[in-house]
Amino acid sequence: MIPEPTQYGNPYQLAIRQHVFPRASIARFAGTDGKVSVKRVGEGTARKYSPGSKIFCAKRAWDQRSEIGYMKDIEDEFQNLAKEIDCGLDCLTPLQHLAATRFFALWSLRAQIEYSPIPDQPVRGGIRGEPWTKDQQERLEKQGAIYIRSDQTMPGRFAAGWQVLMGIDAVTAQFDGRAWRIVKADEGEFVCPDSFGQLAALPVTPTVSLHLGHQDSTISKREVAMWNCLARQLARRYIFARDFAACPL
Repeated sequence: MIPEPTQYGNPYQLAIRQHVFPRASIARFAGTDGKVSVKRVGEGTARKYSPGSKIFCAKRAWDQRSEIGYMKDIEDEFQNLAKEIDCGLDCLTPLQHLAATRFFALWSLRAQIEYSPIPDQPVRGGIRGEPWTKDQQERLEKQGAIYIRSDQTMPGRFAAGWQVLMGIDAVTAQFDGRAWRIVKADEGEFVCPDSFGQLAALPVTPTVSLHLGHQDSTISKREVAMWNCLARQLARRYIFARDFAACPL
């Protein structure tokens, strides 16, 4: 599905490239050159990309209010947690468990939306659309409003924003009572897929990951290889790493 383009020059600075996995999280896997190594599914050769590259982004798949609102709040909470883990945190508090769950849900649901964008939605029930100009539509979205076009349709990205928000609530309820654990690699490094799907794992750095229902532990190179193989099997489009030579597969 082709995303709706903005006006020339994008005067309201609406988000067009939207990271599925946050740029800050990708950057933790970057090498000394500031780039990560990426292997596309079905290809054996790795290529280098910066964390801001479009390969990591959906294209205007959800609305502006979601992008800079609840999604950013969830990302910020998790980035604070990731910094603490990177500095040596070895056990999560209940609030940190919640932050990890909400972030995992956000990542997984955005990956689904990127892979299968939501089309424009017909609106029924007596609600009438308006003949908004393109400029008016973009101004409304910038202000956090939802609008209905004169053809009685609503842009699919608005529905996507609501769908992700409701999905996060559902995953949070599903994971209630279960704990995320900090898992460290004794040898070798983790790869990160574009999504783990239903497998509750969250790579934090090349040598640290959060796993749901695991034990806080340091795992062997063989176990790291097992997780990396799962990541490769579950990835839809790509996996990335700091250096694939250091990642057992």
